[in-house]
Amino acid sequence: SFSISANDNFNNAVQQQVNLNLQVDGTAPVVTSIASNRADSTGQQYIGSNTTITVNLQESGSGFSQKKVWLDLSSVGLEKKQANYCSPGWQCVFENISIPLISGQRIITIDPESSDDVGNVVTGTLVLQIRADAQGPQVQQVVVQAFRNGQNVSQPATGDTLKITATVKEASPSLTAAANLSSLVEQLDALDGSCQRLSNSSDTWGCVFETPAISFSGPFQTSVKLRFTDFIGNSVDYAVPVRVLGVLNGTFNFWSSSVQ
Repeated sequence: SFSISANDNFNNAVQQQVNLNLQVDGTAPVVTSIASNRADSTGQQYIGSNTTITVNLQESGSGFSQKKVWLDLSSVGLEKKQANYCSPGWQCVFENISIPLISGQRIITIDPESSDDVGNVVTGTLVLQIRADAQGPQVQQVVVQAFRNGQNVSQPATGDTLKITATVKEASPSLTAAANLSSLVEQLDALDGSCQRLSNSSDTWGCVFETPAISFSGPFQTSVKLRFTDFIGNSVDYAVPVRVLGVLNGTFNFWSSSVQ
C-alpha cells in the first residue's frame, strides 16, 4: 500500500491510503523452437519464396502482445523483421518472407533486443540453421503430342487431346505443375500435371499433362502456360506455343475429270 496526498489552490488538503496489488514480472522468456513452414523428411529447414517462420516461447508473465520479437535475416539478404503477430501460447509468427536469389546453408537468429511486453530479454534457442533456395525450377524441354481417337497425329485440331511432357531440373524434395488450358478448353485454367523424379539420385524430373479434348474451333494459334513450383514455393512459368487446325465436316470429292 502507499499514501497519496493532494492540495488544491485554497490549501484544502486530502490524504488517502491506497492498496494496490502489483504483479512483478522479472522472468526472462525462453525460446523453445524456431521453425520454417518448409521442412523435408530429414528435418532440413528451407527459406525461399513466401516463407513463414514460427517462434515458440515459454512465457508465464506479461506476454508478447506488443510483438517485440525480431528476426535477424541479414544472412539471407534481408533486413530485420518484426513478428506479424504473437498469440498466447506463446507463439510469434513471421509471414511473407521472400529472399533474393541466393542459395546454400544460412544462419537466422532472433535479435538480442527481443523481449516480452515489460522488457525481459528472451533467452533459449536463438539460432536456426536453414537452407536458402530462391532458384525456381529450370525447364529444359517441353514436347507436345496430339491424339485423335487414340492415335498420334502430327498436329492437333478441334476435338483432339494433347499430351504435354516437360523435362525440369529441380533439386528440392518435390515438384508440382499446373497448366492453364483456358485458350484450348473452355473454363479450364488449372490442370494439374504429374511430376516424377527420373531417378532417386537425379535432380531431373519428368512432368506429364494429359488434356481433355480441345473445345474451341480452329484454326488458331495460341499458347499454353505451364507453371512449375518447387518444395520451397519458388515458381517458374513456361509458355508453350500450340497451333490448332480446323475441322472440315461433310463429304468432299477432290477428284476432277475432263474430256479433251
